[in-house]
Amino acid sequence: MTVTIIIPARHASTRYFAKPLVPIKGASGVEKSLIRRTWEAASRVDSSFAVYVATDSPEIADHVEGFGGAVLMTAAECRNGTERCWDAARQLSLADDDIVINFQGDSLLTPPHYAKAIVDLLVLKPQYAVSTATIPCSVDHYHKLEADAQRGIVGGTFAVTNSAGGALYFSKRMIPFRANYDPTEGLSYLHIGIYAYRTSALRDYAAFSPSRLELLEGLEQLRFLDNGRAIGSAVCESPDWELWELNNPSDLPHIEIGLRLAGLE
Repeated sequence: MTVTIIIPARHASTRYFAKPLVPIKGASGVEKSLIRRTWEAASRVDSSFAVYVATDSPEIADHVEGFGGAVLMTAAECRNGTERCWDAARQLSLADDDIVINFQGDSLLTPPHYAKAIVDLLVLKPQYAVSTATIPCSVDHYHKLEADAQRGIVGGTFAVTNSAGGALYFSKRMIPFRANYDPTEGLSYLHIGIYAYRTSALRDYAAFSPSRLELLEGLEQLRFLDNGRAIGSAVCESPDWELWELNNPSDLPHIEIGLRLAGLE
């Protein structure tokens, strides 16, 4: 079994055009593009894991090759990052039981051990076709997302799991509902946008039609659940910084604070 990390990246992002090339300041004020910072984060996971950026953009490909990254050119018809991961895995001729990590292109603040945790979950629990990571949602983070939602800004993703850790649902809404947030309840979990798939699951995903819930929520992983493919959740310890993804320009200050707290140049 091999483990390969694929970073899907597209230039024409609907939420934030040309997002992979956006410059972001690190701890010392040095600017690097989002895709370079994500590639560096993915490269810290395990030196034995090959890392590729999968894109249909010549501009992104040239940029990645310019800083020494490896690129796989994927079809423009890929509708989301999971489909792009399948296109890349197909090109690499990966075996059905090989594992692909989807290290999403805006996951630059994701700690490397999260990726190891979701791989371990797939290895230990064969009932799961896919695994992903969640963290408890702090009160402060909850209220920031709540304030963003009131201004019409789409922020983090919430996950609800069963008692065994299997995913029941993911939503851009803050679920489950409660009148007053109490983090000691242990019910509100933020979904971290990193996945591990068996290659066979990726092939199945590409054969399924997009589901209604996937299209409504804008969350590609719902296609797995809608077609009966189980997703396991690895609950990870929260880092000393907030795990903000770059979905909107207003997210940049949060991310740059996170890079300073993480000491990432």
